[in-house]
Amino acid sequence: MNALVDAVIQEPLQKQQRIWPPRKTCSASCSAADRTTGETLDDLNIRYQVITFLIAGHETTSGLLSFATYFLLKHPAVLAKAYAEVDRVLGSDLTVSPHL
Repeated sequence: MNALVDAVIQEPLQKQQRIWPPRKTCSASCSAADRTTGETLDDLNIRYQVITFLIAGHETTSGLLSFATYFLLKHPAVLAKAYAEVDRVLGSDLTVSPHL
């Protein structure tokens, strides 16, 4: 994982891209500087930040889905509203497209 993240970090540096506003987290981390000191993050710190970002994002998403499912099942009236909203937005036709 470290090698993969290091390669992602080095990509904008090798291309000498300094995009502002940054379109990617790595671009932002690689080019951002402290307003007071002017210091930038070193590559090792950026690696740790990116890995933390990926793990934290995964963990919070799975936690949200678990709790949402639990609470929807505990509150049938809210679950019915959620079903109605999905049907309203996506439609209630459950047939699968032959193109999928």
